[in-house]
Amino acid sequence: PNRLAFNERLDNRLADAAARGTRVSVLSFDFNRFKEVNDLFGHAAGDELLKSAAQRLLPMLPEGDFAARLGGDEFVLIHEMDGPDSAVRLACLLSERLSDPVEFQGRVIEATVSIGIATFPEHGRHREELLANADLAMYRAKSDGGTSYCVFDAEMDEFIRERRKIAHELRVAMNEGEFELYCQ
Repeated sequence: PNRLAFNERLDNRLADAAARGTRVSVLSFDFNRFKEVNDLFGHAAGDELLKSAAQRLLPMLPEGDFAARLGGDEFVLIHEMDGPDSAVRLACLLSERLSDPVEFQGRVIEATVSIGIATFPEHGRHREELLANADLAMYRAKSDGGTSYCVFDAEMDEFIRERRKIAHELRVAMNEGEFELYCQ
């Protein structure tokens, strides 16, 4: 399913969870070094990796969960929590199964996934907030060396904001010629 179908399903699940007082997790994930797969083996190999991921993903989802591809190598899923650590257990399973090598035209393609987890209501009460926080957690997993998963933490937002501020200041300094090269 596409982004529109996913958004509609997530909005419905969040309204239902709010009414019943239950928890729902959003898991956002993509492949580490996906561009490298396309560059080394071609876009057909990247497409095969995505098709293989979808084929492996669907059978392992618990009943009631819903997954969608939002674009590129970006996937997201809605997980009905059946215990305090069920989203982490699912993330570990996803990481293990989706990181299995894929054979394409006699070549073996290996790519791992990074997964971010955000849970309603503690990490957000609305779709946009949950998706943004799951993405932040996924990027933290990537920045930690492509570890398999990361659960959102409020400090991540501040960390990302600080990194973006530094990156902006560095771009301004480059454009203004504020760097000097010294050799030792």
